[in-house]
Amino acid sequence: MNFIPDTEQSNEANTRALGTWVETLGYKVSLLGDECFILHGRQNIGVWFTQPGGVPKIVFNVLMLGSKNHRDPDARARLANELNELYNHVKVSFAPDGTFRCQASLLIDRELSPLFWSKVIRVFESGLEQVFRLHQEELGQMLD
Repeated sequence: MNFIPDTEQSNEANTRALGTWVETLGYKVSLLGDECFILHGRQNIGVWFTQPGGVPKIVFNVLMLGSKNHRDPDARARLANELNELYNHVKVSFAPDGTFRCQASLLIDRELSPLFWSKVIRVFESGLEQVFRLHQEELGQMLD
């Protein structure tokens, strides 16, 4: 069974439907209200549905707490810019409180198959793991 977004429904309704569909595929999912669900895997990924400009899109978001000991916002900005420039895999940013965010989007043409979903998740998680491994020293100084 494929996931077909209902563009006549709200983003929240599509997020709930997507979370339910992902759960039927055997993934562990925790609903966070109506606007987001957490996909538990190698990373805990926040997932939600949106339709900017009428184009159905799924957003994947991974957050990590910043270290309270690291107080150099310029160094965080330089690292985020470097990672974005090097890999262009995800949008990387640091919030003012030091929280590290990795975000990716998937535009949906018509529908998602279970096989395509599993490949997207695998590529997203693998890419993040490579970035974390290759930049372990810099990220380790900035994250708890």
